[in-house]
Amino acid sequence: MTAPPPWWLEPGPEICPFCEVHFHFEAASWCTECDRPLCQTCLIEVFSRRRVLCPDCHAAAEDP
Repeated sequence: MTAPPPWWLEPGPEICPFCEVHFHFEAASWCTECDRPLCQTCLIEVFSRRRVLCPDCHAAAEDP
């Protein structure tokens, strides 16, 4: 008999606006630029600046 997965690994009621995966609100991160919630899959951390960015803001930051 296997133990059930932790609650944060199970699908939750929130939907990521980028990849549309279901996640729990308590396990979300928010973009430091646009304040949109995002799941841990779409999270992009810029370690040199210690910022959390969504895919859209990360792409905009890389454009000259």
